[in-house]
Parts: sequence; structure tokens; C-alpha cells
Amino acid sequence: MKYLFSLFSVLTSISMFTTVAFASNNGNVSIKDRKIYENATIEGINLKDQDRYGIAVADIGDLNGDGIKDFAVSSIYGDNGNGEVFIHFLNSDGTIKKTARINSKTKNVGLKYHEANRYGSAIVGLGDLDGDGIKDIAVGAEHEYDKKTKTRGKVYIHFLNKDGSIKETKTLTSIEKNSDSEDFFGSALASADYNHDGIRDLAIGAKGNDDGYVYMYFLNSDGSIKDTSSLTFSSKHGARGAEDAMYGASIANLGDVNGDGIIDIIVGAPNDIGDKSDDECDRGQYCQQGAVYVHLLNKDGSIKDTFSYYSGDLKINGGLALGDRYGLAVASGDFNKDGIIDLVVGSPGKNGGKGTDGDKDGEGIVYIHYLNSDFDVVETEMIDDSTPNGARNNKGEDFYGGAVTNVGDIDGNGTDDLLVGAKGFEGGMAYLHFLNKSSVGDQNRDGSGEVCDTSKIEYTPIYRLYNTRTGFHLYTRGEEDREKILNRWNDFEFTDNAPAFYASLTQTCQNLTPIYRLYNNRTGAHLYTRGDADKEKILNKYQDFEFTDWGPAFYASLTDDGTTPIYRLYNTKTGVHLYTRGKADKDKILKKWPEFEFTDGAPAFYARLTN
Repeated sequence: MKYLFSLFSVLTSISMFTTVAFASNNGNVSIKDRKIYENATIEGINLKDQDRYGIAVADIGDLNGDGIKDFAVSSIYGDNGNGEVFIHFLNSDGTIKKTARINSKTKNVGLKYHEANRYGSAIVGLGDLDGDGIKDIAVGAEHEYDKKTKTRGKVYIHFLNKDGSIKETKTLTSIEKNSDSEDFFGSALASADYNHDGIRDLAIGAKGNDDGYVYMYFLNSDGSIKDTSSLTFSSKHGARGAEDAMYGASIANLGDVNGDGIIDIIVGAPNDIGDKSDDECDRGQYCQQGAVYVHLLNKDGSIKDTFSYYSGDLKINGGLALGDRYGLAVASGDFNKDGIIDLVVGSPGKNGGKGTDGDKDGEGIVYIHYLNSDFDVVETEMIDDSTPNGARNNKGEDFYGGAVTNVGDIDGNGTDDLLVGAKGFEGGMAYLHFLNKSSVGDQNRDGSGEVCDTSKIEYTPIYRLYNTRTGFHLYTRGEEDREKILNRWNDFEFTDNAPAFYASLTQTCQNLTPIYRLYNNRTGAHLYTRGDADKEKILNKYQDFEFTDWGPAFYASLTDDGTTPIYRLYNTKTGVHLYTRGKADKDKILKKWPEFEFTDGAPAFYARLTN
């Protein structure tokens, strides 16, 4: 079995999407609860009718260090039309404890007061970019005109203080020096270490530049530019595209979906004609059906391969209509816990008519597309105003789904939650949806499709040893292996009072995958892989790695079989990985040591904490 999203996951074969008959009834996403952020629930926010609060939303991490994740939501016409960003410090139940406001009046913001800059067109958390122990953010201002570069749009990198105030700001403009003045550079933002140099980079959308661009800006820790590249419809292996498709209106990370060590992305093109013909648009109808593209990237930001989502590929009853604006927002996550990444796509023009600002503003829908290992959509669920704990029925042009982001497991039930923007109702609103695990797909089956009897599995303690010289960890195979290492190498210590977790040393069930221990002869660190193909690919690609063991380190499940998720954290200073025991352990390490990042979006594998 192949797994799409994992710790260095591997696809041995990749097939293009094909049109299939609809097999889904587009059931509702199961939502446990919701919180709604608007004038009535946010003290002192005072939104005006056309402020468009909720046009962009972002998970910015735990900014104030209280152990609870914080969010950012923008309002592009707030601050008297200039735009502003609200940083919401949360309580553990998702209610808002305090709000910090960033606009043209904020100290060190670097934003000059001018109407219609659209500051807040996009927001993204940057982690701790400058290494001061405090999270930073980037904000797009897609309509701000730069006379020097003759481009429309800027991106502001804000180095923050814990209270949401700004310590320092750096700005980025388009590398297209004489491009169209309607570029809308900064219409979308995503951030990850795309070139694997230990520093966060930016993927920046410019939806108005011709048919749309995505720029890859490789950064230094001070926010300056190290290198750049661009993705367009004319790029090798790029998107198919259509005239004025607004490619780059949304961007989100997928993690490393093909096991090459590089973070891959999804890009939305909400004005794409999708599976309609050009002449339908030529007759004056809306050309805004929309499309989404998955890009597998190379280390330099170029495209290795692309997979496209159009109306017929999506398992949506009735497909998409012109004006739906499918792809204006994108996100990802493993919502059915099958070890394969799922796609989240906003379609805010759904079920609506022409809005007050000229766009087709509808009530809106958010789709979750469940994928198989060949990138096909196997089923689709949705969130709208008919979904229990979904969108509120405001009977208006809500534009629900115009922004969406995966905020991780806020309520601790083992499933990621979603923050969704709805800019159109009055001053705008945002929803925090606490999701339940989806029942789509089989969760506890082996490779033959039969239910695996997990009671037959014999579990062995896996110990975590600490190397006092290098600062790295090694995971052993049982007590004998632990004692052998401790007796042979004086650098290793056993500092835990119990096993890290329990796993099987034999493949009792076919759905248990071998986890191999590879040794890096340059750094002295170990990497744990998922499966035979993954092991061979890393050994062939990276000459520093050696396989010195006689067999797998242990066997583990790549899907949620009722055990505990083991997360892989990346240390940006040392370039090595640490594997944690469940969500609480993961969150504790991320809070205490800012050099650690969680870039995968899903567990590495699942194991038991008790025998």
C-alpha cells in the first residue's frame, strides 16, 4: 500500500486524475462544536458593514507563550479602507481572551495610510524567523502600488513581540520589475522551509499577473531574499490554466507528499473555467468555476509534477457551476486518519448571485476531498449552512469559505480543526469548527482488505536514548538493544523513566509497516523511514545515510488504529528529527524549544504507550 502524506512517504507510482462516476452523496462533515468570531463575540472590534473581516485567516502558533494556539484574521477594508489584521489570543475553549490590532497606526508596521491598499489580503505564520523565541507573521497588501518596481502589491514581514505589537518590519515586492500594475502580489501566502536550509521561506501568490503567478521567495533569517523562482502556467510541469484564471489566489502546504524531503503545495485558481468551454465564457457568463492544482516541488522551487482538480474529478453531486469560485481558499489535513493527505477547498460563490462588489458572492461551501494514494478523490464531504455546527444561515451573501486554514487539533480529540472565513455577512465573520474524525474509508484493514486482528500483535518496548555529545536521540528495539547500546557507547544516556512507546518487532498484520533506522554518517543522527521503498529511495538519494541494521527497527501502523500518534518534529538548528509521544508531548516541545517545527501536518506513525 502506498501512503500519500507521511514521514518521507513514497509513491511508487502516480497516476493522473480521471473522471469517475459520482459515488458520494456529499455528506456533511461531522462537526462537534463551533465558535463564531464577529462583532457580537469579539470585545471592542467594532466592524463596519463592508470591512470584510474574515477575508484571510491564519494559524500563527502560540504567540504569547500560554500554551494555547493563537489566530490572525484580517479585514481588508478596515482602518477606513486601508486594511488591518487582528491577532486573537485564545482561551482553551476557543473563545477570545484578548485581541491585538495591526493597522497603519501601529508602531513599526511600515504601512503608509492609503485607502484600498488591501492590507490583510493574506496572512501566514512564519514560525520564529529571527530566532528570538517569538512567532512572526507575514501579511499581504495586494493592492498597494510600488512606484519603484511598478508592481501592484506588497508583502510585510512583521517580527512580533509576545503581545502582538511589532518589533520590526521588512517588505517584499514583486521580482517582475516592469510587470502589469494589477499584479496583486500578496494575494496569497504560504510558508515552510522549501529549500531545506533551516529557514522558513514564502510562497507568494500574484493572482492578477497575466493568468496568475506563484513566487517562491527563499529567505534569510532577517527577512531578506536569498533567491527566488516562479510558478506559472508556462512553467515546465505547471498548471493547465485558462485566461485570467487568478492562479495564485490561494496557496497551502501539503507536506512532503512524494517522499523527496521537499514540502509540496496546493494552489487555487478560482477564475479558471474548469471543465467548461471557452465559448461559454465568451458569451458573457461568469468564467469562475474554479480549479485547484497540486504541485510536487523541487528544492529550487521548480515543479517536478502537477495534478489538477476540475469539476468532474471532485465527486461533487452536480459538479461545479460557473461563478462558484472553487479554489479561492485551500488547506490540507488527514481528516479520516488513513495516512493520506486530504484536500480542503473553499467555494464561496456557491449558491449565490452577483455580489455588491462585483464578484459572484454566494452563501458558500467548504469541501473536504478524501484522496487515495494515487491522488484520486474517493469521496467528498462538505460544510455549509445545512451542516450541524457548520455555517450560520444568514440568508445573504456570506462568502463562506473565502478563507480556510487547518489549525491543528485545538480540542484534543485527535482530529484537526478548521478556521473558516466568511467576509460577506455585515462586517464579516470567522468560524472555528471542531471536527470529529471522518468515517470515510476503512481504518483498520490490512493489505488484503480484511479486518486486522490487532489482538494478535505482540508489542515490544521502544526506548528513547539521548546522546550527550551530539544532542540527538536514538530509538531502540527492546531492552536487550537498549542495554547493548548503553554498555557500548558512553555518550548515550537513558533519561526517561519508561519506554517511549511500544511497537511490534514482527509484521503480525499486513497493515503494519516496517520502520527502518538509517544512520547519517555526517551528523551522527538517525532517521526513521516508512516502508521498504522509502528506505531504498533515501539510501540512493542521500549518500550520507547508511542502513546498518539487519532488518526493520520495528513495525507500526500508518493509520489511526486506536493507538497514539507519534509525531516527527524538525530541529531547524541541527537539521535532525525528534519523535514525540502524542499531542501533549508535541505541543510541550514546540512551546519550550522554538527551534523545533512541526511541518508534516500528520503523525509519522501510530504506536502504543502501554503494553
